[in-house]
Amino acid sequence: MPVMPKSMWFTAALVTVFGAEAAAQAKCEIDESSPEQLKRAMVSLQLSEAASRPGQGNVRLKEAVKLLTDSPEKIKNTVGRQYLLGKTLVAYTMYTDVGFFPTRGLLGYTTNPEQPVDIVAAIDSAFDAVEAAKPECVADMRAFRMQKAWSTLAQQAVDQLNGGNLDSAAVLAHKADMLYSGWPYPTMVLASVAQQKNDMKGAFAYMERTLQAAGDDTSFVQLKRQTLVDMANLAVNAAELAKDPSEKQALRARARSSYQAAIAAGVTGQQAEQARVGIADLMLSAGDTAAFRAQYVGHLQDPAKYGAMELLNFGVAATRAGLMSDAAKLFGAAAAQHPYNRDAVFNTLVAYVQTKQMDKMMPLATRLTELDPNNPTAWNFLAAAYSSQAGATKDAVQKKALNAKAVDLAKKAEDMGIELQITEFSPREDKATLSGTLTNRGKAAKTVSVTVEFLDASGAVVGTQSAEVGSIAAGKSGKFTVSSDAKNVAAFRYKPIS
Repeated sequence: MPVMPKSMWFTAALVTVFGAEAAAQAKCEIDESSPEQLKRAMVSLQLSEAASRPGQGNVRLKEAVKLLTDSPEKIKNTVGRQYLLGKTLVAYTMYTDVGFFPTRGLLGYTTNPEQPVDIVAAIDSAFDAVEAAKPECVADMRAFRMQKAWSTLAQQAVDQLNGGNLDSAAVLAHKADMLYSGWPYPTMVLASVAQQKNDMKGAFAYMERTLQAAGDDTSFVQLKRQTLVDMANLAVNAAELAKDPSEKQALRARARSSYQAAIAAGVTGQQAEQARVGIADLMLSAGDTAAFRAQYVGHLQDPAKYGAMELLNFGVAATRAGLMSDAAKLFGAAAAQHPYNRDAVFNTLVAYVQTKQMDKMMPLATRLTELDPNNPTAWNFLAAAYSSQAGATKDAVQKKALNAKAVDLAKKAEDMGIELQITEFSPREDKATLSGTLTNRGKAAKTVSVTVEFLDASGAVVGTQSAEVGSIAAGKSGKFTVSSDAKNVAAFRYKPIS
């Protein structure tokens, strides 16, 4: 999740970001010195900034608010009054600790002094009035809107989202968006909250606003790319759930255009892989097998140009399309690049069986039994590899030995007492997690533990973790999860469980 810049950056950057834009617009001219109440309020505001004693600034700000809000109908300069009031309230948020919901009396309002006031809404209302009367002043007002209150709200919204506090994140993001709606991070937060609450319509709307706010600003390029990929993924998921054919078609079209826009925006790494595979999947869903296959022809011709996970994902898609020969090549290329990736090895073996390429199975089947030794299918693959070699040899003695080995391996798979099925493997930068289910296939209860070795891409062990599952009754199952904070985790293996 992106982290907001510190508030001091905003203050320093305001002139740089908005100076050229303001200069290009008509000059913003606001009379702050007439009538007398405005002149005195402006002086009080200036004195508050120069105050040297604690609390003195608050007194001056309070004077300014009183001058600007007592009998406002008598002040015949509405724009100037609202402008000074907005600036004074901004000063409260920058230089005092009154918070976001102080009492009216604390700020200097003389009517209903005990009533709380939403200072963010008050600032927004004041500057809205100025902008409505003088559109040429929008950029100038923006500079005041994006001060400490705004940056604090925006950062806190991101922090709350990262902490899983969705309701608090939404409240803070809405407040930040109220002060200034042209910055992409608050709407990014709101899009994420909406998505996690299954509000797809809201999520799409906030993602569109995030993209609009990001525009072509190079400082937001990563956020823009991620938002486009997220929008495409959301549309794909929504299309799967849609029952109306026209809605499903529209969502798939939206997903495809978002993936294409992400590629045009220069996505790299996993984002680029996700976009390319996503477009291919959409073509397959539309029934356009030729167009689908065209998306990965380059992967077949020169797999070294692409990452193992992209090859693996295209292999899965080709399997769904029934193009098993292509799937076998894609899976095989993925396993060659990432020889300790259990899914790449397993899927390659499945494809080899379905395409009758059992002669290629031996090294991969052997490796699978080392990575996933309590998976009966791994030993059946190895049995099939020996059986294939037996069928290929003309040497009677060798044939008999190979067939005997195949039978022994098949029996090992059949008699396996504890079966382990992997349900999750998540190798993230900061943490790798492996989860699975253990099933007791025997006739008596067994006490079971799992020891997992986390591997880097070369197969070297970078971390070891164990889990005590406890006693599992015959015919029953137990679950386990182990995690490692080791760096560069890319694969795993576990020690055989007897």
